Amino acid sequence: TFSHIMSGSEIPIPVSLVTYNPDVFNAPFGLERWVEKPNPLDLVVIKEAGQRMGGVSGIQNEREALLLCQDIFARDDPNRPERLLGFGAKSPDNPYILKEYINEAEGFVELGEYLERNNFQLSQQETAVIATGVMDMLLKAHARNLTLGGDFQAANLFWDPSSQRLRLIDLEPAGTVEPVSARFFSSDREGVANLLIELITGRQQMFGSNRDELLTFLQTNEVMFGPLGKIIDRAFDYGPNRYSNFNDMADDLKAASNELGTPTQVEPESAFAALLREAEGAARIEEAAQIIAQERGISVAEALEMIRRGEIEP
Repeated sequence: TFSHIMSGSEIPIPVSLVTYNPDVFNAPFGLERWVEKPNPLDLVVIKEAGQRMGGVSGIQNEREALLLCQDIFARDDPNRPERLLGFGAKSPDNPYILKEYINEAEGFVELGEYLERNNFQLSQQETAVIATGVMDMLLKAHARNLTLGGDFQAANLFWDPSSQRLRLIDLEPAGTVEPVSARFFSSDREGVANLLIELITGRQQMFGSNRDELLTFLQTNEVMFGPLGKIIDRAFDYGPNRYSNFNDMADDLKAASNELGTPTQVEPESAFAALLREAEGAARIEEAAQIIAQERGISVAEALEMIRRGEIEP
């Protein structure tokens, strides 16, 4: 089974493979600490420093941010970051964290994949609801001196269109800053604005350094953006019109959401269609492993393991 990030850096494993072993850090899945132990039959996601560009510091940063989120967000919050289940190290220079496995069995779909299913353009209504959910997370985090880092691209969000729940993954850019009661985090503000652009156009637009290009883009696509265009405009403004706090931006998003109305739900993918798509993906990986095995003179099992660990692309 492969995770929602097909790079080998986040791999779901049965929790039965995870052991509590505070003294032997180089043992496979030796666990230094359980934060929240899942059910015995659950899959959990392991994220290793050795397979990340951010390395040790990235994993440690995400661990501390998720630990703080554990205290800020209740498990039943409709909009929250993923849960940290535990952490440890396979070696001194390869720490890892264990996280909940978010998948379609719980109604969630990676937002980037959902965007693709909808021809890379969500409605203004649904976009407003999703952005409001992100803003809800930010308001709670900022109240506890935590910035979530502004990396709110669709690939880092999971969305349940039927219940309108959000999950945020990949908190490596997160961090604590004091004081935050009256401080506005530009990365988070622009991150929400860029998410609005991505969900409506299907493109990741970074206009923070090019105000004129942004204005031209918004004016040319005024009908496409509707009331959300004004929010994007203010988020990137470098003058007195720029949002000075998240409460104002959140109020504008809620007002836009009320103006736009309830989003029309896209017919969800059937369980059979989802199973068929997963089977087709597994078949392609198996076929790739056979080709790699033949080219390198190794077994298919060894090739599959190399794909799983992200050492080669399938």
